[in-house]
Amino acid sequence: MSSAAVWAILAFSAIEAAVALAVVRALVRGVWRPLEDAYPARAPAGGAVRKPFQSYRFGILNLGSSVHTTVDAEHLHLEPVRFVRWLGVTPVSVPWDAVRPVRMRGRRCADVDIGGQMITGPRWALELVFAGREGE
Repeated sequence: MSSAAVWAILAFSAIEAAVALAVVRALVRGVWRPLEDAYPARAPAGGAVRKPFQSYRFGILNLGSSVHTTVDAEHLHLEPVRFVRWLGVTPVSVPWDAVRPVRMRGRRCADVDIGGQMITGPRWALELVFAGREGE
């Protein structure tokens, strides 16, 4: 194989990787941006519970083990891991009154609605919003 062919293959591969990264970045930012705009990050209150590397699904976007989660009495704090932050997203702090319960999914997951966006996440972090609302 000639060196020109090798360079052409390398150039095509680099362009393909750049396009794939741009598509992934646009998807992640498109899903996360409404949360960033509406719920800027705040410092968690004292006594907050934090668990790293939690899994969330935002519509078609699955962030498995990619969100550090902190829960306090006022907010659900979502901090994307470094790899996801490289895609251009920042932490958010969603007030509990902006989280609408949808349904519990077994022992591990729960579905909630935040600003019209269906989100599935760990039950331990989201069950506070379901308290006293059984049967709704």
